[in-house]
Amino acid sequence: MQTNHIAHIARTQHRPAPAATTPGILARAGGLLIGLLAVAAGYPAGLIVAFTAGMFVGHVLDIQAFAED
Repeated sequence: MQTNHIAHIARTQHRPAPAATTPGILARAGGLLIGLLAVAAGYPAGLIVAFTAGMFVGHVLDIQAFAED
């Protein structure tokens, strides 16, 4: 759904779809790092939860940055 929203904005505003922003990349990397730390602490499901949260936050930050341009 988010990809369709970005594509719609790109088509209607005649500009290319955005690349990942630095805050978005950092959110994804942070989610992965926290997940790996959770696995090291003995919580294997923590990897899935933290990485998913990091991906979600990263997408939101990318969409927000694109909408502000």
